[in-house]
Amino acid sequence: EIMSGDWSSDVCSSDLMQGFKQDIRVALRQLNKLTLTDAYRAEAAQSIVQALLATEMWQKARRIGLYEALPDEPSLQSLLAAPGDKEFFIPRVEDAETIAFYSYNLEKLQEGGAFGIKEPTQAREDAVDPTLLDLIIVPGVAFTAQGVRLGRGKAYYDRFLQKAPQARLIGVTFRYRLLPSLPSDPWDH
Repeated sequence: EIMSGDWSSDVCSSDLMQGFKQDIRVALRQLNKLTLTDAYRAEAAQSIVQALLATEMWQKARRIGLYEALPDEPSLQSLLAAPGDKEFFIPRVEDAETIAFYSYNLEKLQEGGAFGIKEPTQAREDAVDPTLLDLIIVPGVAFTAQGVRLGRGKAYYDRFLQKAPQARLIGVTFRYRLLPSLPSDPWDH
């Protein structure tokens, strides 16, 4: 069951807010088991990619942060073959609190990253300066139409996006995970 109402942190304590978020994540994981077939995932990903390519933000962006999809996220791999003068960057988990984005290079990806997905292998000093990214495609467990995002609970993107205030953001998830409201804290992106 998904709860709705006033989720502002002014109304709820931090512990209560985190509990609400975790309950939603658990409910959505159960819904994923019922909904995320291979066919649904492929069809939805294709639809999302087509929608992204049609946006003005995509068309104007030159340096774009993407992500390697987890099994419950839309795959955006086909964007890498999109026409145009674009540079792509994908994240790597650096430590318990930090992600950094690196230039996408198929030869410098390694299986078995922090979440069992491919991650860049470049040296840490080769990470892109976050202020150089024009657009960041942000995955989420769920979103609202107003752009409130529920992530996985580690706040990697929340911290990274604070370093990239110039970047335009597009949140990506499956349609059934667009919710009327979500709990959010002031630091959530």
